[in-house]
Amino acid sequence: MHEGNETKSAPPIEAFFFLKTKFENAGDALINHQLIRIVSQTVPVTVEASLAPEHFIQNMQLENVQGVEISRRGLAYLAITMLKRRARGIRPVLFLMPGGNSGEKSRKLFWLNEAYTGFLAFLRMLGINIVSVGASYENLGVRYQRIIRHRLKLASKVIVRDQISAGELAKAGVTIDGILPDLAFGLDFACKEGPNSLVSQPTGMIAFSFRTDEPYYSTAKIKQMISKILADFPEAPIKFVAQVESDIPFMKELYAFHSPLHHAPVSFVDITASLSEFRDKAYGDVTVLFSNRLHALLLGLAAGSIPVACLHQGYDQKIRGVFDMCGLSNCIADIDTSNLQKLYYDDFQVSSDAIASIKGASSLLTTGITDILYELQNEK
Repeated sequence: MHEGNETKSAPPIEAFFFLKTKFENAGDALINHQLIRIVSQTVPVTVEASLAPEHFIQNMQLENVQGVEISRRGLAYLAITMLKRRARGIRPVLFLMPGGNSGEKSRKLFWLNEAYTGFLAFLRMLGINIVSVGASYENLGVRYQRIIRHRLKLASKVIVRDQISAGELAKAGVTIDGILPDLAFGLDFACKEGPNSLVSQPTGMIAFSFRTDEPYYSTAKIKQMISKILADFPEAPIKFVAQVESDIPFMKELYAFHSPLHHAPVSFVDITASLSEFRDKAYGDVTVLFSNRLHALLLGLAAGSIPVACLHQGYDQKIRGVFDMCGLSNCIADIDTSNLQKLYYDDFQVSSDAIASIKGASSLLTTGITDILYELQNEK
């Protein structure tokens, strides 16, 4: 923190956000909330939400965040507002949306994105600072690489969330300014240290939350893994959690299949429109959460459950990177290996070292974003 160190000549800063993301993904609401919350602790924030549906705004829970103004007047009005601030001697900073970037863009989406990049170039030319914090990059196609390269070269600061993203951007010809932990580490974590209680208490709640929206996700192997776990713990109550709209059909299918077969209670929970209830409604009573969705795993961890990342070999490197960073590499189950035949439940635990790493990541995230604002304010 740099409170009290600003020079008298340093202009004040205001931060601006234009919500332009995947509005069906509750995880995007989570990370946008955390970024805006942390920034608002240092400078005033304006969020332009004209494109965002009401359920996404509700999931972001900005009404209780001090120093945040929500606008629905459109991108042009946002640009005019920033330029007016600039004319008054205030230094506007436009934050690009955080989140995951992977795969390829169609030709149509390529040109739409390039048009938006042209708009950003116009703002940059007029003195608006552009910053990217909290994005990840993985397996970018040629067109997507060009979009990212053109856009991030306009940014005053480019901060990614893992080393894999840094390497992907290097391949695209983009130099980064640093790495900060995933924005979900802005949550208040209630980690519980100790071994997986399913071993000593086989009736602890087990939750499953899986995505199948990428071609490499094998629904057959996911089903096989779940059946194996339920056979090992027939008396454990089960919960299938949908955190993103696209996850709902598969989670409902699993719920319908296992409800009449499992000895203990089985439930289905949908938090796609109520992410703020992740502790009370979804994960607060869960002993172990098995998932291949990063923000489900981090929400489960924050709620006090043990997160087990169920991954296919060679994919989802960003999840492996996050788990390695916070001392949870022991909580990875490779679906494609012999772990499918024998899951090593004793290995699934949150150690004291992991808890320390998680707390360190949370502190580093807040300090890092504050430092970015300080550096921008004191740029010549």
